[in-house]
Amino acid sequence: MRNNNEPTLNASGERIDNSWQIVRDVQAQGAAIDNADQDIIVPLSLWQSSWQALQSRRGRVGLWLSGDDDPLALQPAIDTLPIIAVQFAAFNDGRGLSIAVLLRTRLNYSGDLRAIGDVRQDQLSYMRRCGFSSFTPADGVDIDELRHGLVVMTDYYQGSVTDPAPLFRRRARGGGHSTS
Repeated sequence: MRNNNEPTLNASGERIDNSWQIVRDVQAQGAAIDNADQDIIVPLSLWQSSWQALQSRRGRVGLWLSGDDDPLALQPAIDTLPIIAVQFAAFNDGRGLSIAVLLRTRLNYSGDLRAIGDVRQDQLSYMRRCGFSSFTPADGVDIDELRHGLVVMTDYYQGSVTDPAPLFRRRARGGGHSTS
């Protein structure tokens, strides 16, 4: 189990309290279930195989998805999850962005959607546009450097999960920045 007391940012770039423990290895899974007071984020496979035991805990239970997991498997219980973390295995792995869009648009997930793993500054503006609401940086990435990734791009031509209207529609309604 990974003690996840590392700094975490919300989509506004503010540090947030991070009480969640990410359960990554098989040995820690039993201990995580037994430690009933701790807030844990478990892999989809453990969530599916041990749902009854996880439900009886006092601590909150969230889950994490890898790029290979099918987010549609969460549909029956999507409203019960306070947090879903999406694992970015590598900087150039964009599957987590697609998962975020599916969770926010098709499954209407409204809880905390957290990017974990190889999360770096260059990805943050895209992650936020796809619906991520919090970010835990990759090992060795400074939280202030990560924060800068949220302010590099302030406006886009295309619509997104966070604002589906394209720029010309946002400008027509009085929003969006001028590009001239």
